[in-house]
Amino acid sequence: MAVHPFGVDGTLTRAQCLRLLGQGRVGRVVATARALPLVRPVVYIFDGDGAGDIVIATDDGELSDAAADNVVAFEIDDVEGVGGTDWSVVVIGLAQRFTDMPALSHARALGLAAFSQSDPLMVLRIPASVVVGATRRLVGDSHHRPDSQLAAEVELGEQREHDRGEQN
Repeated sequence: MAVHPFGVDGTLTRAQCLRLLGQGRVGRVVATARALPLVRPVVYIFDGDGAGDIVIATDDGELSDAAADNVVAFEIDDVEGVGGTDWSVVVIGLAQRFTDMPALSHARALGLAAFSQSDPLMVLRIPASVVVGATRRLVGDSHHRPDSQLAAEVELGEQREHDRGEQN
């Protein structure tokens, strides 16, 4: 039996996952196109109202066609490498596509733009129906970031977001 070099160090709570989603801006959408996995990097906004939604503006027709009205996964992570604790958050939900002007205007008002330089043609909204997160570290690495430090970093990020909001 092979030994995997990473070990799960801890499970993130839903609240921790949602805070991390609120701090990020780039993630990956995983859908299925023609029975094959389709993975795309995307710029996103986390709309924290209610259960929370991932909102993506895109001009990628293949992604939009594959994701619309299908269950997809959305993933963000922070990989520190040797000496650090890595974390990953995955959201699973039924993606909805919006191409109407109010949805596009709302996405622009949130500060959301497509990953490419062109204007987004549609908005994908993925509800945070299922949210899972975990931290992991190199097995045998005693210099990892403990869960308490990760929690402190999440809170520091929240404070920075709050401070930026007050400046605007």
